[in-house]
Amino acid sequence: MVKVVCRDAQLPEIHQPCRGEWPASGDLPKLKTCEADPALGLSGEALVCALYMDELLTTILPLNDPSNELFDLYSTILSNLSNNERIDIWLRMFEQCLLSHCGQGIHWTQTTHGAPVIAGTRYLFRAGEGLIEDPDGWNGEILLAIAEGEFRQQGALAVARQVLRIAIDCAVSRPLISRELLIHRS
Repeated sequence: MVKVVCRDAQLPEIHQPCRGEWPASGDLPKLKTCEADPALGLSGEALVCALYMDELLTTILPLNDPSNELFDLYSTILSNLSNNERIDIWLRMFEQCLLSHCGQGIHWTQTTHGAPVIAGTRYLFRAGEGLIEDPDGWNGEILLAIAEGEFRQQGALAVARQVLRIAIDCAVSRPLISRELLIHRS
């Protein structure tokens, strides 16, 4: 994630994929060149989801923090948002990748104490700690499904959303404006 200054003639549309060059020095470098791909034209829920990802990136990641994997996933998700393909699953994947990149990833297959998560046993998630056994928690089978990316299993997507929300709330220093937009659109 970098911030650069650009002239109006170079200014791409919001969420328009582009490549550019800028000097490697300075706090706010000036964009030298910018080659833009066609605009994605996101609107409605897809635009709000893209704004949510943007806000997560700008709130959690430090400036000039390179992450090819995160950028590639972000680009893939933007393309899939324009196709309206399972936005909720893509957002959970992005949240997990971002938290992992920042060293705050969720260990879906083991507890805080290093014990394996077991199907049939129930667990809760505590921010900054991880999963703990708790009779009021989620079934380990669901947590193991999430670890495998099996969001289509009954309850997996809802549990992933709850756990990731707790983890993200711990990682950000303020309420997320775009999350409020998502809630009000639902």
